Amino acid sequence: MTTPPAGLDEISLAPAPPRRFGLYSAATVIDDAKLKLNRDYWWSTDTCATGGLWPAPCIDPTVPVPDRKLTPGIDHNFGRPFIAYAGIECDRVGFTDAGPRAAARLAASEQTLVERALWTGDAGAYPHLGEGAEDITSWATIGKDKPLGEQLAAALGLLEYAGAAASSGQLVIHAPRILIPILAENMLTVREGNRLTTPAGSVWAFGGGYTAPSQGHDLALYATGPVTVRRGPIVPLEPPGGIDFRTNLAMAIHERAFQVAFDCPHFKVTLTNPYPIVPGPAPTGLKVVPHPGNEQHQLDASWDPVPGADYYTVTITPTKKEGPGDG
Repeated sequence: MTTPPAGLDEISLAPAPPRRFGLYSAATVIDDAKLKLNRDYWWSTDTCATGGLWPAPCIDPTVPVPDRKLTPGIDHNFGRPFIAYAGIECDRVGFTDAGPRAAARLAASEQTLVERALWTGDAGAYPHLGEGAEDITSWATIGKDKPLGEQLAAALGLLEYAGAAASSGQLVIHAPRILIPILAENMLTVREGNRLTTPAGSVWAFGGGYTAPSQGHDLALYATGPVTVRRGPIVPLEPPGGIDFRTNLAMAIHERAFQVAFDCPHFKVTLTNPYPIVPGPAPTGLKVVPHPGNEQHQLDASWDPVPGADYYTVTITPTKKEGPGDG
């Protein structure tokens, strides 16, 4: 609705708290008023450099001294900025707050937009999770016939193992938000303030912009080093407000520039078509216990196989029994 009904009082809503356990809960977010859009950016890291061991001198001369193995050069990484925007369009009659509303809409959708850019590389964002990750799925056998909770536990174990071998830094585990309940049910999340971590202490980033796969598609989990999000100020797109005289609509668009970077390592584990989880024979019957005090109602269930699929649909039919006072 673009025009409020006449004769009604306007009320204001309490501001919505920021969404927890997403990318911003796991990343370091830095406001940078001088962030530049006209060039790529780079950073160097020593997080995944390898060292070695030498025996202590003058104790046992029979212990062989290995050759020195030094990591050559400096690891340079490159990134490309992107812009997130939001706006509003409305009848210009009596509409005077287009700019503030556009800025508020961008602030409300910003985290999800940044997550989408990091997950997919939309708008030319680089780096992004889908490119350049080392796929370590083959390092272990993740049984496709196992419940999804067990598959996720095995996938997380692989990421934790590979991450610890590559770096002594804290990992960030990136996963679609739809997995939170089943990960929690399998005790794979630990609450630490406004963060969720793994049992080993890595930080979960459950992105609202991280695409969850549909049935028949693979599910990917990623592990990276710490994530840094640099963002410029929210600014109006010039001109700050405009009118489309063909439609007599007022318009405002605000935008914000971002540079996103993550440290090494960068691993990926893929679960092949994890939905449905466990194919198997359908239950022969289901009895749903009525709620106490409502014993006159009964729920009967029937299970039907879906042709060509490894799962079943269930039909629950409420039936009412004859009881005292029933005609």
